[in-house]
Amino acid sequence: MVKLAKLIPVFFLLLPLLLLWGFTFQVAPKGIYFADERLEEAVRIVIEEDGLITQDQLKTVETLSVRAADIDNIEGLHFLTELKSLDLRDNNISDLTPLQNLTGLVDLNLRGNSISDLSSLKRLTQIRTLNVRENQIEDISVLANLSYLEDLNIRYNQIESIDPLQDLEYLTKRLFLEGNKINDYSPIDHYYPSIVEKDF
Repeated sequence: MVKLAKLIPVFFLLLPLLLLWGFTFQVAPKGIYFADERLEEAVRIVIEEDGLITQDQLKTVETLSVRAADIDNIEGLHFLTELKSLDLRDNNISDLTPLQNLTGLVDLNLRGNSISDLSSLKRLTQIRTLNVRENQIEDISVLANLSYLEDLNIRYNQIESIDPLQDLEYLTKRLFLEGNKINDYSPIDHYYPSIVEKDF
């Protein structure tokens, strides 16, 4: 009982500090960080921020270009919810999962990466321009969801079937298919004459 009586005043002395620590931990703004420091640096340049990055700051970013920066992890991009244009050309990206909820994207350049799976683009139905040239893509079935697609470059992949493109009738600005294993072009016969730039 004596020991307990001695500890009570100490507890009351420490209580304000404990409360302050708890308040700070719960309420203080938590910074947003990116898995790849080069990607984070590019974002910092756009938002002109050297310190803590907040979600409100990232909501102001509509355009981001990070070319040839040796990026292999784009975790953190999911916070840029207002992105309209994203250029990640010539990096080492394979996983597109962080892009899956960026439904405002209109222009996406992923040329020259290590991408084999496009399924994360399924909900990005506002995309007008898509460049995935020089990757490792075999299956383009997800592109059937991108009904507003106007400009598509899928050169130099491992694609055999372009069936998913058959209903993309806005796809008339550009369609580049060279360097794949495509033998049957009939799925796009009905709008082929309307395509301005094509390589087949």
